[in-house]
Amino acid sequence: MASLTLKRHYSLALVYGLLTLTPPILYVFCVLQNAVDIPYMDEWTLVELKLKAASDSVSLKDVFAFHNEHRIASLRLISLAVDKVSTGLNSTSRMFISYIISIFNFLLIVLLAWQQSKSSITKDYSSKALHLFGLTTVITSLLFFFPSQHENWLWGFQVPWFLINLFLVSAVFLLYLFLKTRQKIYYLAALLLCFLASFTLAQGLFVWVACLPMFLTAGLKIKTRLTYIGIWLIATAIAAISYMVGYSQPIEDPNTGFVLTNLAAMADFFLNLLGNAFGRGGSSFILGLLMLLAYVSLIGVCYKQQARVWNEALTWISIGLFPIIFAAITTVGRIGFGSSAALASRYTTVTLLLPICLVQLLRIVIQQKGYGARLTRPLAIILVLSGFVLANLIDGYENGLANARQTLHDRNRGKACLELHEYLEPLLADQCITKHIFPVPALPLDLANGLREKGLISASPIVISSNVNQPINGHLDEIWIDNSNLDGMMAVTGWAFSEGHPGVVLLSSDAGQSFFAIVEVKERRTDVAAAYSKRYLNTGWKTVIPLSTLPANVQLLTAYFYDFDQREVYKVGQAPIFNNETMIPRARFS
Repeated sequence: MASLTLKRHYSLALVYGLLTLTPPILYVFCVLQNAVDIPYMDEWTLVELKLKAASDSVSLKDVFAFHNEHRIASLRLISLAVDKVSTGLNSTSRMFISYIISIFNFLLIVLLAWQQSKSSITKDYSSKALHLFGLTTVITSLLFFFPSQHENWLWGFQVPWFLINLFLVSAVFLLYLFLKTRQKIYYLAALLLCFLASFTLAQGLFVWVACLPMFLTAGLKIKTRLTYIGIWLIATAIAAISYMVGYSQPIEDPNTGFVLTNLAAMADFFLNLLGNAFGRGGSSFILGLLMLLAYVSLIGVCYKQQARVWNEALTWISIGLFPIIFAAITTVGRIGFGSSAALASRYTTVTLLLPICLVQLLRIVIQQKGYGARLTRPLAIILVLSGFVLANLIDGYENGLANARQTLHDRNRGKACLELHEYLEPLLADQCITKHIFPVPALPLDLANGLREKGLISASPIVISSNVNQPINGHLDEIWIDNSNLDGMMAVTGWAFSEGHPGVVLLSSDAGQSFFAIVEVKERRTDVAAAYSKRYLNTGWKTVIPLSTLPANVQLLTAYFYDFDQREVYKVGQAPIFNNETMIPRARFS
């Protein structure tokens, strides 16, 4: 009988293990499908650092310098290490470093939960305990790898967001082991991790504060508790003072002086930020409020239980406290940008820790012997609220992955503008870089040229060559003209692909001497998929162009495909268009 029970244990563990693996696999699939190796916004500062490193002129001052209000020394050191072994822009490499950090962090959370659950699971091979641990692990995986954080997944500059989470969870885990075994090495290691967090992001300073509840462990003598807390606070002060040396508030930061006089606006921003992973607008506000209430309620439930339960709960109370502090600090610093700033995708990497902690706190409460049979009213309410949060997961996954796909198209457009800048109409080139790469076009252009001169990235593509007329799979289908009113428009459609290579379509009115439009290849084309392969389903392209933007007396429109991998431009089609005197009004196009 014991053998059969053990086999059933292994079968259950396998099923839960496979379910747990699905979200991290989806994460790496999302990055593989949507990552574009092009720096975005602040990430160009790492390109400046790369150029300095190539000239052997990087100093400690460069590593620890402020970036706005942040000291991002950890990111700079990681980036320098990557650049040391790899040429290129390395934006995609940093994205996968974020993924590796996420995997380590998730495994650490699971290990912490296992440490707290293994006695219940291994005792008499309890399948109920295994079901509880397996279910909470699957839910934790779904939350931890939730695609609402797609902005951080697909932006190489966002490694620090994942790092501060890892430093937080690691420090809490080490303190848990220290308070359990009294081995001081764990305490010292936790101190070191908090120092590293402090020089990762400004928010990393609050990892010190989030760890303080760990010293409320039951059974700790008052003198011992005060000693550990005192050392911790001294280390916190040293880290904060070191951090603030040479700090000055960035000019572009909003004025926060009015915050305390606008408590309603502050509460709205704060709660929307807490709940932004699962909803937008009103729903994020409600979900933020519900999760905050659930967090407080679960603390109360755990406090009334035996010492072992309280000590285990403290780990998740500390981890859950960090996103609350993070939301409060971010509210003070960013409320001047308006309430919509609370819904930024990048914040969810931190705020998702709160629902994860709610799930783990529920596990601790439910796994108590006999507690599941006598659910109290607060616990029942919390379970209902947790179900309400989890009900938003499906919609969140769908929207997050769709937004990640749009990021791919935006970055591809920016990449084309940077690489083909000299061949684009000047206004288009500058507007495109400003929107998709960096607010000041001159900076990325100068940095890219600097990298080319040092041989760190490929030379600029030569567009005007014999390759322009090489065959490619593609076609310019139709041109529709609508001049039924003063704002005449032209719609152009077609399809193009280069054996799976990513690319964009370029439109020219002068046979490839210059390009006046860039079009993403992303529309569904069932006819192309039927003729070639299902993987070419989304190879269509279409654009609508104001007639006023066309060059004077243009007669022909030529479409080209720019292959990012081959760095070549191929002609895919050409069609005549009417001049202003002979245009025929058509029905309006969609």
